[in-house]
Amino acid sequence: MRHIVWLDDDYDTIGSLVRLLQRDGHRVLRLRTVGEALDHVTDILSCDLLILDVLLPPGKAVMENDDHYRGRTLLRTFREEWGFNRPVIVCSIVAKKELDAELEALGVASILRKTETTASRLKREADRIWRERAEIPERT
Repeated sequence: MRHIVWLDDDYDTIGSLVRLLQRDGHRVLRLRTVGEALDHVTDILSCDLLILDVLLPPGKAVMENDDHYRGRTLLRTFREEWGFNRPVIVCSIVAKKELDAELEALGVASILRKTETTASRLKREADRIWRERAEIPERT
């Protein structure tokens, strides 16, 4: 069993994908806002995979600026300030080359577009990432 944190406010779109991961035996923690993510830093830092949207509401979190891509900013904070080294899949509707380049520089393992993401594609990407990162053993 893997521990997956999925940070996305669009529950309707990701609901079936989350259920697939759960049926496969994975534990999925669903978070909706930057504020919820900051409340669950320990869960995020210890997860086996973070699935992240770049368009997130702040929730109760105070943001230094009105960054439109709060998910990217949050990932940067996780990587640079908290030493987060777990694999990340970005799953977002946003398709911008400049943003994709920034995300890749932050070590994102895969960028998927919500409009093109099926349950089987997400599962293949997660399995590929775990195979490539064999240092993250599966939990029992």
